Amino acid sequence: MFREIRHEDLLLAIVGNLKDALHGSTFYGSGKNPLEWALFNLDGGDVLQAHIHKVRKRLRSHKTVEFLYIVQGKLRTDFYDLNKNKIRSEVLSAGEFVCLYDGGHGFKALRDDTKFIEVKNGPFVGVEEDKEKF
Repeated sequence: MFREIRHEDLLLAIVGNLKDALHGSTFYGSGKNPLEWALFNLDGGDVLQAHIHKVRKRLRSHKTVEFLYIVQGKLRTDFYDLNKNKIRSEVLSAGEFVCLYDGGHGFKALRDDTKFIEVKNGPFVGVEEDKEKF
């Protein structure tokens, strides 16, 4: 169903397609990552009960974890290990997603109309302090 991108013992990313979501909700991530995410596949009439999230201490992180959802077009995603060695590439199309946990990554739009949504833990403080480009 979903593809884990690994290098040695390091989970770099999980790639999948929204069409593969099981009925109900399935949560992903672990207590080791600051970004937990879920896929929802609901039928008409299914209810997610109203709720408020309690104020409580959450996992702190010293790195960024990103989740990208491809809305339109095609996006090549390149995965790198911690030493900046390219491990592999995946071409993602509309309806697919990737959660980037560790290592490095790069992207190339393969169509003019490529659009995606990115969600990550913040705040972003600028390229100089937040990223090491290679």
